Amino acid sequence: GSSRAPGDPHLLDEKFSDCKAKYASYFWEPTNDTPTLDAVRKKIVLLQGFPSNQPQGLDYKNSCGLNYKPQSTHPLFNIQSEYKLVTMWGLHHKWHLVKKQIAIASTIGKNIFCMNYLSGSACVCPYFVASGYTHPDDDAKASSTDIPVICKHKYPDFPRGKYMIHFQGTNLLTLRFLKANPHIGSLGIMMVDFPGKGLIEQIISCN
Repeated sequence: GSSRAPGDPHLLDEKFSDCKAKYASYFWEPTNDTPTLDAVRKKIVLLQGFPSNQPQGLDYKNSCGLNYKPQSTHPLFNIQSEYKLVTMWGLHHKWHLVKKQIAIASTIGKNIFCMNYLSGSACVCPYFVASGYTHPDDDAKASSTDIPVICKHKYPDFPRGKYMIHFQGTNLLTLRFLKANPHIGSLGIMMVDFPGKGLIEQIISCN
């Protein structure tokens, strides 16, 4: 066993290294910061967020900063990770951050990994962020924003009902956006809660 105290930050490194050594063939071994798709195919690529005596994967923690702040930029990663929605009505702003990051991914270049978190939580449920629905079951319907459709300037990307504007989650909005823009180019790494078949296939086709 390790002689390190439980709070020692290098204890995780030791434990992980021991575990990784048992399954070394499954992991991509870092040789550079920008591996090719061929190099990582069928391999586990670790996004490393803990201190280590040697690289265990791609340097993710320093890309986000110590507090994993959203929209941090680093030579290796450009990350949109705004997860905190204080109210349901923050969903449209979250979607605009996702859409902005999609545009960044298509122009950022090959030496920077672009990462886009569609997920969110805090004061709303993760299923709502993904779908905009009233509950997580298959028969759920879109929640109403309680804003009438005559307010044309409000939430322009949300769908309109007969009388009210409805919420729509980041998964559904992203799928709709990608279908409308099939030649948008690479999306980078998409981090998604509850992805459906259609969204998965659309992301694959773009990447």
